[in-house]
Amino acid sequence: MLANNIKLMIEYAPTYQVIHFTNGKDALAYAQHTEPDLVICDITMPGMNGYEFCEIFRNLGYYNVPFLFLTGSDSYGDIRKGMNLGADDYLVKPVPILELLKAIKTRLKKSARIENKYKEAAEELKKEIEKRDELLKNYNISQPK
Repeated sequence: MLANNIKLMIEYAPTYQVIHFTNGKDALAYAQHTEPDLVICDITMPGMNGYEFCEIFRNLGYYNVPFLFLTGSDSYGDIRKGMNLGADDYLVKPVPILELLKAIKTRLKKSARIENKYKEAAEELKKEIEKRDELLKNYNISQPK
């Protein structure tokens, strides 16, 4: 499947908006100012390969953004390399569109659950800090700076 065909098929599912890049450099430039909800990447790209892109993307701090490889590279070594770099899924072309949409939906649901857990933990921590601050205030204890 050509990238543009994949883009159109994903967008056909009304839930998703797709931003397509033909190379990793442009995608990384975009990610510098807008965190994507999910990344679908081929191994073979001009300028940098998908493995390089994945490694740089993860090193930019995007550890919780679902990352899917969608590629024609189907050797065990290729799959393991992609997963070891932090990919959440590795699909081999040609992939039925329903399978691709299911993989996207599954990864986004997992990401949302993780994000909710982080938010809950942050709220609990905030409450604990407020309790501590109130206790210190009540006893006129200055807080460390």
